[in-house]
Amino acid sequence: SMDGILVLYTDLVKILCGGDLTQKCFGCSQDIIVLYASYNDCKVPFFYQGFNTKAYLCGDEDCFTKVIIRNAHVLGACGKIVAAADENTCDYCFLVCVKVHRCTKCLSKYYCGVKCRDDDWLEVHKLLCKEGQER
Repeated sequence: SMDGILVLYTDLVKILCGGDLTQKCFGCSQDIIVLYASYNDCKVPFFYQGFNTKAYLCGDEDCFTKVIIRNAHVLGACGKIVAAADENTCDYCFLVCVKVHRCTKCLSKYYCGVKCRDDDWLEVHKLLCKEGQER
């Protein structure tokens, strides 16, 4: 229970900043003292947490744009990795393989080996398999 325990907002921001509110802006490398943990159209230094992107920003719109662009690049790269792994993932055991085997009838299922292909066929795939179907 946290009854009676209040933590100062600046202490929470300090925790997010790794224990030090003094940081460098991601966009312009200016020394800043982080005041907020989110972006609310404020023109003061803040901490930004995006998709796998952590940044300290001075509050300048150009610096914020730089981190948004970086965030988009990271997200795009992750999407490419996931898409590449998807084509090499066994649809039965979900292991990522160097070489996959496809169902020769429907071509929509990928397997790491004959055992997974045969086990999936016996359990469910024979009920769903349709010739000429693509993934």
